[in-house]
Amino acid sequence: MSEELDSDSPTALSAQLHTLCDAYAACPSFTITSGSSPIDAKAVIITVPELGDERYGVTVTMSGPGGTMIMKQIAIRKGNVSVLLMGSPGLVDHHIEKALRKITTD
Repeated sequence: MSEELDSDSPTALSAQLHTLCDAYAACPSFTITSGSSPIDAKAVIITVPELGDERYGVTVTMSGPGGTMIMKQIAIRKGNVSVLLMGSPGLVDHHIEKALRKITTD
């Protein structure tokens, strides 16, 4: 699992989230090349728990010579901070609320 933390104005962070979401919406199927092997990927926008001020989520199913892998990505903005978790769906679901709590204070 990977985690990305960002801090900026709410407007700038919101723009980053919209860019990410718009990219997957515009191109839900794409090919990634690992070495010389093509990996077909399909992205599906998902519903994310009502956390923070703004949220976005996607699952990406990747199929290649080594088999199929599913990755989940959730990004949540609260005020002037955002957290993005990416990894196996179960790990992302398990850790997203805790990650958001650690970077925000009420």
